[in-house]
Amino acid sequence: MEIHKPKPVHSWGELAREVGVIVIGIVIALLGEQGVEALHWSQKAEAVRASLDRELSGDLAFAAEQQTGKVCAARYLDALQTAIVHNDAKAANALHDLGPPFDTQPWQSDAWDVALAEQIADHLDRKDLANYGIAFRRVSTERELQFQIFDNFAEAMTVRYGLPTNPAVEQAQLAALGKLRTEENIVLAISASLTGHEGPGLGLKPDAALMAGQANKAAACEAALQALGSGQK
Repeated sequence: MEIHKPKPVHSWGELAREVGVIVIGIVIALLGEQGVEALHWSQKAEAVRASLDRELSGDLAFAAEQQTGKVCAARYLDALQTAIVHNDAKAANALHDLGPPFDTQPWQSDAWDVALAEQIADHLDRKDLANYGIAFRRVSTERELQFQIFDNFAEAMTVRYGLPTNPAVEQAQLAALGKLRTEENIVLAISASLTGHEGPGLGLKPDAALMAGQANKAAACEAALQALGSGQK
């Protein structure tokens, strides 16, 4: 049986050429592998970015609603404070029947959690990464604060039960209302930043479908408060 032996190298130049061919082959293979990996991460990053944009557009709509309804919310809290100071259960119940001037919303950040967990965020543009990071941190704060807001709203609204005048009870109700005002100011600052900075920085607008009817809702709230005030005069 014929055995093929390695071709002997006759000169250093020939050896260098053979080594060069091997090195070039390895480099081409590595570049090809890196190219495939880069394409894989690019496609994955684009898919995640689409999810990030979809969720954040919804969050921007919730933030826009807070801005649209802020005048009504302020007037509502003023009316509630007056009811507490005068221990006016009738006025408080009328406000309660209108419903709170803010809503719980399904603030979303699942796509951002996935991007971080799978290290896809590292493959996003640096500026976009910063905007996404800030935006979803604000979204997380909004989600947490809304539950505190409703807890304090419920405590302040206990004036509607018509309990005998008690300075300690009134103080507790006013303290809850004070916390409520502080939390409302925080969410308004956050929503203003989301709609005025982070959203535009990513080229995003609030979800149009979720935005529908927000202006009418705010106007209806203000009209209801106006009617309530007129009826109590």
